[in-house]
Amino acid sequence: MFLQFTEKLNSQNKKFFLGTYTLETHNGWNVTDNKYRKGDNAVLNKFHNLDTVFGEFLNRFMASPLKDNTILVFTTDHASYASPDYASVMDDHRSTFVSTIPLMIYYPGVKGETIDAKGRNSLGLAPTILDLLDIGRVKNYFLGTSLFTTKPTGYEYTTEIGENFYSTKTQQVAPLSPTEEKLKNKILQFDSFSLKMK
Repeated sequence: MFLQFTEKLNSQNKKFFLGTYTLETHNGWNVTDNKYRKGDNAVLNKFHNLDTVFGEFLNRFMASPLKDNTILVFTTDHASYASPDYASVMDDHRSTFVSTIPLMIYYPGVKGETIDAKGRNSLGLAPTILDLLDIGRVKNYFLGTSLFTTKPTGYEYTTEIGENFYSTKTQQVAPLSPTEEKLKNKILQFDSFSLKMK
């Protein structure tokens, strides 16, 4: 998939937005080309394989002209599910499907820096990218704000997993506070919101 993605990127000759999604680190996925050490641990094999192929993609990207005019974003839509095999290998014994996720952004001239999201969730992804593009002040339907702002919304600390809601305001996963319970109803309304314009 990453090889095809590289080919697609290199064939572009005008402005583009291109995204891809990988499934191989999900539970139950045990087919990998790159084994970790002896290859006897399916969890480590999956993550090692993703690290290897993403590293190969990144090397090709950095060796191409794209590195001079492209924003590259690497993230995920949710944390790993802490199944028994994952929990034992990663020493991660969460009882919820909520945890930290990676967000790496490269663009020409960027200097390496670590930004602590301080418990905020992925609702800030699109607003952060819009902010990098200097188009963050346009009306939009996003519930989150750029990670570069110091005034996040309450939504960014309220995580919805199926029918369950959690707060990460204290940078720990916790039940919703009474104030956050009010946000839950607004989130459920937003979930069913139609963007049909009249």
